[in-house]
Amino acid sequence: MSRILTLIDGKQIAEIILKIMQEKITGGEKIVAVDGKAIRSTSDKSHNALQILTVYLTEKGIVPGQEKINKKTNEISVFQQMLEYLDVKGKIFTAEAMHCRRETSKVIIAKKGDYVFGLKGKQKALHEDVNCSE
Repeated sequence: MSRILTLIDGKQIAEIILKIMQEKITGGEKIVAVDGKAIRSTSDKSHNALQILTVYLTEKGIVPGQEKINKKTNEISVFQQMLEYLDVKGKIFTAEAMHCRRETSKVIIAKKGDYVFGLKGKQKALHEDVNCSE
């Protein structure tokens, strides 16, 4: 049995399951939350814990996508990769300020979606453009 399991490509199985889920989920779902988390119980002696990025359909309570964040990458690049296979059309993606990136926004808009990202003062020019206090 273990030899058979080593021949199976887990990524391909995940993509097939995701397609089936997306077919069953079609409908009024609009809000998609994106969030990264460290799984504390996976921490090793050097305090490195498994990091995952989760995409969550808020109205139905379904997770159509979840990816591991490797040590040599970050949430930003993982989210951008996930946008390649996620159903974006007609959805509103919400995410924290780190995802407020031109590349991410362009992909979502190109795939006919919308977004609401947090914005902090670190991106001064953009922050000034959207500041409504004046």
